Amino acid sequence: MTTSKLNRDGLSDWKHLGDKLSDHEKSVNHLKHFVQWKELKLRLSVSKTIDEDAQKELNDLKKNYWRNVLERLFAITHYLASRNLSFRGTREKLFQPNNGNFLGLVELLAQFDVLMAEHMRRTTEGNQTDHYLGKNMQNEFIQKLADHVKKRFIQRVKDARYYAVLLDCTQDVVVWRTLLQKVEDLGLSLSNCRGQASPRRWKLLTDAVGSVGLTVKALSETHWECQIESVKAIRWQLPDIVDVLQQFSTTPGDPMAQSDASSLCTILQSFEFILSTVVWHDILFKVNIMSKT
Repeated sequence: MTTSKLNRDGLSDWKHLGDKLSDHEKSVNHLKHFVQWKELKLRLSVSKTIDEDAQKELNDLKKNYWRNVLERLFAITHYLASRNLSFRGTREKLFQPNNGNFLGLVELLAQFDVLMAEHMRRTTEGNQTDHYLGKNMQNEFIQKLADHVKKRFIQRVKDARYYAVLLDCTQDVVVWRTLLQKVEDLGLSLSNCRGQASPRRWKLLTDAVGSVGLTVKALSETHWECQIESVKAIRWQLPDIVDVLQQFSTTPGDPMAQSDASSLCTILQSFEFILSTVVWHDILFKVNIMSKT
């Protein structure tokens, strides 16, 4: 290989460095190696070098390694999340006490799994900076799984076409706007929503029973005081509630709501329901007093 005087002997005449570099860049030897370097760069970019097969095999090994590591870490994430267990402890390094359930399961898995044992060896010896065991990666694993679950649920709703929204009745316009925006963001059609609460119906109900000051609410399964409040609203406002339901049953626009209102009217006016409400109210009233003493 021929060499120029510049790359063979070096340069001590710094005053004329610019001229010497210009001559070197125009030399046959420099132009030849420049072309070779550009060709190598191009081949590397399209994986067409002499060791193409060896490089491809090495890349495949790396891909398989990280794919298998991530599969195990996602499995650990799914295990902890599905059981509502905490991920982190007071420390965030391997082989330290109180380092949390996530790192603890990684250590446990490494005792029986060759791949995870190798991954931990590389991590602890400092042979790789990316180990995907830190708190930020744990949060990202959780978010990825959450996004996947939400995507599956949304697709199931779309496949079923019709859906319902379970929401506590409220007159707050902001809440309804937020709900509508959320439904739109999820890509769901509001026209396919069935069984959702209606602000107009709720206003009619509150206007009819509001004079007594008791609000119709769901029955609590835990607190005695909440139970008596729920039954009290029906016990002392039953005629007004029946009148509103009768209005709903004759209001056109939503056949399903009309049918539900008509069925409720029949149940609320039955002797069994009225008797049960009165008796249950008296029982809960006494139990509530006893629970406070």
